[in-house]
Parts: sequence; structure tokens; C-alpha cells
Amino acid sequence: MQRSMMSGLLSVAGTKVLTLIIGLITTPILYRLLEPKGVGIYTTVLSVFSMFMILVSSGITDGVRKFLAEDRDMDCWEEHVVGFYFRLALLLSVAGSIVLALCAWFGLVKQVFGPDFEPYFYILALLVMTQQFRAYSRRTLMGFGLERYSEPLKIVQQVVFLAVALPLVKLGFGVGGALAGKIVGGALVAVIGMILVTRQVSLSGVVRKTPNEFPRRTMLTFNSLSIVLIFLLMSLYHVDILMLQLISGSNEQVGYYRAALKLAEFLWFIPMALQTV
Repeated sequence: MQRSMMSGLLSVAGTKVLTLIIGLITTPILYRLLEPKGVGIYTTVLSVFSMFMILVSSGITDGVRKFLAEDRDMDCWEEHVVGFYFRLALLLSVAGSIVLALCAWFGLVKQVFGPDFEPYFYILALLVMTQQFRAYSRRTLMGFGLERYSEPLKIVQQVVFLAVALPLVKLGFGVGGALAGKIVGGALVAVIGMILVTRQVSLSGVVRKTPNEFPRRTMLTFNSLSIVLIFLLMSLYHVDILMLQLISGSNEQVGYYRAALKLAEFLWFIPMALQTV
């Protein structure tokens, strides 16, 4: 590996501390601007999106990080891994965007959550693309042992998100403005991350055909198991919000509940840093 366990831990934990501080300062401002109803809609939409992205992204991001770190006896192994997961990420993100747009188009979102949520699922369709390649580029860098690059990108994303979202929400764009901030932040990190990836491998692997001995089936099997694991883990963060939204039907109650949970989640940053490394 290209970095020690301690340097990786310091990079991850240090970034989590900084994002924690930024979040503690700015999250109350964002929630106050959105007001309880807006917070309820915003957090419900993000909970649906986070659960959906497990199917779109989890196997890819975990897979590229795992297999890049392995020292396989194959020519251009790293290029093949980067290319294989890039193509898979593109395919799944396009499919995911279409699915979300169709759910809104055919009235499924309106039927389940109500008419207030329908416009935001079209925005989520675009967010799928930016978040997919934001996560892909960062986890690829982690696979190369470059947490010193991948982790600061989280800070860049959060700062850009706030720089875009807060003014838009203040100007009256509400939840749409907050989601736009996420799109801009994710897109910028994806571009920077991919530039850093090209310094490690040539992106010719994106279009290069993988050899017959390339372990595609092993990688896809690993992806499926990762999706199950991450889904069970992330359900602890989001299922309660979705249940409260569906049962109570009150965006204000969901907003107050999510605001209370936000502070409790900050306590997880040290265990999550250790797990990531």
C-alpha cells in the first residue's frame, strides 16, 4: 500500500473533524432557512435518495477500492479495474436517473409521498449522475492509498454545497436550491477527482476491452454482497425518517425529528473513520 494505516487514519479522521465543525456551524443555519416543513421535505427526499443510491453505487465504490488495492499478477491490472468500474458506474447511474424520472413522471412519487415531493425527484435524477462519479473518483483514490487527496475533497464538496445552497435557499428556492448545491458540489468533486485519477492510470482503460482472465464474476459477486451489507447498515439512518413521513404525513414533524437526530449522528465520526481505513 502507498500509505501507512496511521496516515490513512489521520487523513480520514482529520477530514471528519473538519466536516463535523463545518456541519455544526452551518446545519442550523440551513435548517432555519428551510423552516420545519422544508427540512421535512428535504430530509425525506435525501433519505429516499440515499437508500436508492445503495443499489446504484455501493457495490461500485467498495469494489473499486478493494480490487485496486490488490496486487494481482496481470498486465495493466489497475487500468482494467478503473475502466471496468467506470463503465459499470456510468451504466448504473444512467439507469438510476431514468428510474427516478419515470417514478415522478408516472405519478408514483405523488401517490406515495404527495404532490410536494414530485418536482424534486426530477432534480434527484440529475443528482444521481454527479453523486455517482463523486463517490467513484474518491473511492478510486482511496484504492490507490491516496486518502490525502480523497478526504480533502469531502471538505471541498461541503464548502461548495453551502456556498451554493445557502444563497439559493435564502433567495426563496427552498429545497430545490439545497439540492442544486449538492449537484454543484458533487460535480466539482467528480471533475477534480477524475483529474487526480488520471495521474495514476491512463483513462484508456475506460474503452479498452478487459482480457478474458479478468475476474468480472468475482467483482460482480462482491458488489452484490456489498449492496446487501450497506443496505442493512444505512437503513438504520433512513428507514425511521421514511416511516415517520409515511405514517404522520407531516413535513414539520419530520423536520423537527431530523434536526434532533443530526447532532446525535456527529458522535459516529471516530468509529466511521476507523472502519473506512
